[in-house]
Amino acid sequence: MKRQNTPLVPQLLRAVEAARYLGVSRNFLQKLLEAGTLPCVRLDGYKLRIAKTDLDRWVRKQRGAYRKVASRNREIQKLHAYREE
Repeated sequence: MKRQNTPLVPQLLRAVEAARYLGVSRNFLQKLLEAGTLPCVRLDGYKLRIAKTDLDRWVRKQRGAYRKVASRNREIQKLHAYREE
């Protein structure tokens, strides 16, 4: 059986790389970091790094929130259609 090589340390990305990975602007990423929505690590006190696993977790969370809003909107549309009948 072949053994997978999994890193013990998560892959850390610079802010520019993280923004590119998410498909957002660096300014938007900075706002997420300032709000504490995305955790980050500071190396040498000033170099900012974001774990790729944290980015993936944030994307999954956003998709879940989108699904909840979309579902709620469908229910509201059904109520409006029912009231118009």
